[in-house]
Amino acid sequence: MKKARKYYNKGNIALFDKKYSDAIEFYNQAIAFYPDFALAWNNKGLALFYLGKHEDGFPCYDKAIEIDPEFAIAWNNKGMSLASLGRYEEALNCYDKAIEINPEFVMAWNNKGLSLVARGHNKAALGCYDRALAIDPDCTVALENKFKAVPGLKETTSELEEYNKLLASNPEDTAILNKKGETLFKSRKYDEAIECFNKVIKLNPKNDIAWYYKGRILMGRRKYQDAVDCYDRVLKINPYHEKAMFYKKAVLSEMREHGYI
Repeated sequence: MKKARKYYNKGNIALFDKKYSDAIEFYNQAIAFYPDFALAWNNKGLALFYLGKHEDGFPCYDKAIEIDPEFAIAWNNKGMSLASLGRYEEALNCYDKAIEINPEFVMAWNNKGLSLVARGHNKAALGCYDRALAIDPDCTVALENKFKAVPGLKETTSELEEYNKLLASNPEDTAILNKKGETLFKSRKYDEAIECFNKVIKLNPKNDIAWYYKGRILMGRRKYQDAVDCYDRVLKINPYHEKAMFYKKAVLSEMREHGYI
């Protein structure tokens, strides 16, 4: 098992680096040492998913589920592959199974919503997105999908008006505050944007999205050290936040150029 775990970990690194073929090779080696390694089978299926080889991924998910029938993530991932092939009813069955095993599985609720929208069941999909957001209010992908599922939403009202309407009933919804802040940021309304992000941070100091955008605003105002502090907070919460890494390097470069460090 020790050797299997070593190759499994190498596969995960390759998967994170988007070296999917390499990841598959590592997972194959892990499985060779330990054929009942459900995690390795699942992640091999995921690597095949990212390569667009959905049919090849099904035996991997099926094997993972055979080893561990309560493996909610494998059920969810199998659903994603089925949905990618347009097999939405089968995908929904997989998501339902994942949710049955783990009712708090945010992405399974989100993915179920996507498949329901694809089948034209937008009202039912909204219930799924609401459930995902009830579990994780900071799940921006579920919030974005919820907006997409509401016919004509963006045609009848501006994004900011819609966010303000939602915040009127729930002023401490950090996901909506972040989306409002992002919209203000893109509109270059930085004073209003930073108010949103500061409120999010006060409500949830571990919200990496708010820290990241606050850093971007401070960087634009040439408050370099404050920006670095924000990016450091982001990276403490999420060490793999690529944009925070990029902009932190950019800020440090600016500071060196101007003789601050």
